[in-house]
Amino acid sequence: MRAAVKRARAQVRDMLARWPLRWRLLAASLGLLAVLLLGLGALVSLIEESMLLGNASGTLYAEARMASLQAQPGGPGFDPNQTAVLTRGSTPPPIGTPSADFVLDAAALVQRLTGPSTFASVLSTSGSPLVTTEQAYFLGPVTIGKQAIANALTQTPSARDYTIAYDGAGRRQLVVLLPLVQNGHTVGLLQLDSSTRQIDDAVMTTRLILFSGIAACLLLAGLLSWPLLDRALRPLAEMEAGARRIAAGDLTVRLTEPGSDDEIGRLARAFNVMVSRVAGAFDRQRRFVSDVSHELRTPLTALGGGLEMLLLGADQGDPTAARRLTRGMYAETERMRRLVEELLTLARLDEGRAQLHLEAVDVEAALTGVAALAEPLTRGQTLTVDVPDDLPPARGDVERLKQTLLILLDNAVKFTPSGGSVTLSAHHIMETGSGDGVAIEVRDTGVGIPADALPHVFDRFYRVDPARARSGDRPEERVGGSGLGLAIAKGLIEAIAGRISIASVSGKGTTVTIEIPIWSEFHPDIPQSGPARITAPQPQADDSVETSEASI
Repeated sequence: MRAAVKRARAQVRDMLARWPLRWRLLAASLGLLAVLLLGLGALVSLIEESMLLGNASGTLYAEARMASLQAQPGGPGFDPNQTAVLTRGSTPPPIGTPSADFVLDAAALVQRLTGPSTFASVLSTSGSPLVTTEQAYFLGPVTIGKQAIANALTQTPSARDYTIAYDGAGRRQLVVLLPLVQNGHTVGLLQLDSSTRQIDDAVMTTRLILFSGIAACLLLAGLLSWPLLDRALRPLAEMEAGARRIAAGDLTVRLTEPGSDDEIGRLARAFNVMVSRVAGAFDRQRRFVSDVSHELRTPLTALGGGLEMLLLGADQGDPTAARRLTRGMYAETERMRRLVEELLTLARLDEGRAQLHLEAVDVEAALTGVAALAEPLTRGQTLTVDVPDDLPPARGDVERLKQTLLILLDNAVKFTPSGGSVTLSAHHIMETGSGDGVAIEVRDTGVGIPADALPHVFDRFYRVDPARARSGDRPEERVGGSGLGLAIAKGLIEAIAGRISIASVSGKGTTVTIEIPIWSEFHPDIPQSGPARITAPQPQADDSVETSEASI
C-alpha cells in the first residue's frame, strides 16, 4: 500500500513537472486559495449548524420548563410535591422513588409537549420508557445510549446538552434529556425528540451559497491571475530567449531591466552582468589565443628556417655557420620555453593553485639578493639598493617576491639607456588598507611609458609602441618581450595579498611600487589572501606624472 502511494505521488510530481511554469503557479495559487476558502466555508457552516442546534435545544428546554409549570394544579408556580423539569444550571438531586401520581403528571407533561415536529416521552432513571405517546408522523423511534442517560442524571444541564440520533430511516433528530424532579429527588427523565430538517435545510442552503460563491471567486481569480502571471513571467520568457541566443553565440544580447527592485529586476540585472562577464571572458580568450599564436609564429618560423637551411646544406660544411644557425635555433627554443613557462605561471595564478609559503621576509636581504641576480642584466646602467636599517620584516613569500622583483628589474634595465640608473628601494608605510606595510619601489630613468598606455600595462600580451625597444646595440636585444612580465608580476603580488601600481613620465622614467603588509604576530586580523584595492603612488609636485592603478 505504501509503495502504491509513493508511485502515485511520483506520477503526480512527474505530471506537474511537465506543465508550463505559469500553469503550475496558477494551479498552486488557486489550489491554496480553494483550500483556504473551503476551510472558511466549512467553518462557517459548522458554526451556523452548532448555533441553530443550540438554539433549538434551548427552545425545547424553555417549552419543557413552561409545560411542567403549567401542568401543576393552580397554574404556573412551583410545587415541590409535583413533577417539574430541573432548572438549568442546577445540580441534579439524588435519585429517588417517584410518587403514585408521577405517571399522571408525566402523562400531562408529555401531552403538552408532543406536536407535529416534536415527540415527548418520559423515561425511568434506569432508562426504560414510562410514558409515551404516538410518534410524530415523520419521526421514527431512536435509541438512547446508557452513557447519555447516566450523564443526564448526574450532570448539570446546559443549553448545549443535546444529542444527535438517527431513526430507522436515517433521519437526524435532536434529542434532549431533562431530569424530572419531585420532592427533591430525580425520579425520571424527560426525552424530547425534534426533527432537524429545517436546520439541515438552512445549513445546506448556506453551504450551497458559500461553495457557489467560492467556485465563482476561484474562476474569477483564475481569469484575473492569468494576465498578471503572463506579465510577471514575461522577463523570464525574455531570459529564456536570450539564453538561447547566447547559446547560439550571440553575446550582444541584453535584457531590458525593469525599474522595480524585486526578484525579477535583480535577476535581469544579474543576467546582464553575467552575459557581460561571459562576453568579456570570450573576448579575452580570443585575444589570448591570438596573442599566443602570434608569439609562437615567429620562433617557429625561425626554427623552421634554420632547420631548412641546415637540411639544404646552406652552411656548406662551415662549422662556424652551422654553429651560428644552431645558436639561433637554440635562442628561439629558449624563447618558446620561457613563453610556455610564463603561460603556465599565469594559469596557476588564475586557478589559485600558486604554491605559497608565507613567512617573515627580511626585505633588505631579499632586495640585496635580487640586485645581485639582476646585476648581469645591466648594460652600462647603475643598479643601487636603498633600504633603511629599521625596516620591519614583511609578510610574504620570499621566492614569489624575488621573482616579481626580477621581472621588474629586467624591464627597468631593458628600457633604461646606458648610463642611466635603476634604484631598488624600500620604506615603511603606516596604516595601509590592511594595517602597516612595506613599500618596495623599482625606479628607473628610462624612456618612460606614454600616458595612454599606462592603463593597459598589466594586461596580458600588451606591449607599448614597438619603437620603444631595448637599449642594447645588437638586433636581438632590441626585440620586445612577450608582454606577460607585468601581468605575472601583478598576479604574484596578488597571491601574497599585496598591491602593485605603476607611475611614469614619458622620457623621464618609471616607478613601480609594491605594497605588502608587515609580519606581526600581534595582528592576526591581517588577511592571508584576498582582494585589496591598489593605490597608485602620489606624483611629485614638480612633475606631471601619469599613474595606473590595478585591483587585486
